[in-house]
Amino acid sequence: MAWVAIATVFAIAMNRAIRNTRELMRAEQETADWQAAQDAHVFERQFRLSQTTRMALPMLQRIIDSCGDLDDADRAECLHLEQAIRDEIRGRSLLSEDVRDEVMRLRRRGATVQLHDDGGLDELEVDDVRRIHARIAEALRQAREADNVIVRTVSEGSDSAVTVVGLKLDTAASESAALGAGMEDDDGDEDDSVALWLEIPRHEPA
Repeated sequence: MAWVAIATVFAIAMNRAIRNTRELMRAEQETADWQAAQDAHVFERQFRLSQTTRMALPMLQRIIDSCGDLDDADRAECLHLEQAIRDEIRGRSLLSEDVRDEVMRLRRRGATVQLHDDGGLDELEVDDVRRIHARIAEALRQAREADNVIVRTVSEGSDSAVTVVGLKLDTAASESAALGAGMEDDDGDEDDSVALWLEIPRHEPA
């Protein structure tokens, strides 16, 4: 009876130790996950701040040197920089250095460029993301006649990862609308024609 009692106590103690060990391991894993998430947030914040500083610092220095007396070209460049900073927030997964350069080139030409990241690239491999960025940059280079370019990610579940649409504004129709003609037409999209349409596949076709 004594040995049975000792064995029972020993078994209970072992079960409790195992349970405590599992709880400790679970707590350590949750702590590690929390720390990783915090580190990712800090890295992302520092990266975005460095990107913003790199883009805006030359213009900020120019504003300081000129005491705020900017010409029209500098004011236009400030608007382009503001849009570029917004791109870092709204279209972050769509951006690479080549894409940033091509977007800025289009905006300086007078085109409107919109980048919308809806999270469709988050789970892709690095090689696929690089291929998609290269295709986006090439598409923007080809959008020479487009007045409005929209780049948007496609949600998971579709074969396409990104859609690039370039619209050419009908100048004659726009001038008529500005003069008050054709106000009964509620669909402003009819004034635009498609200059570019590209669907970039999520994975490289076999």
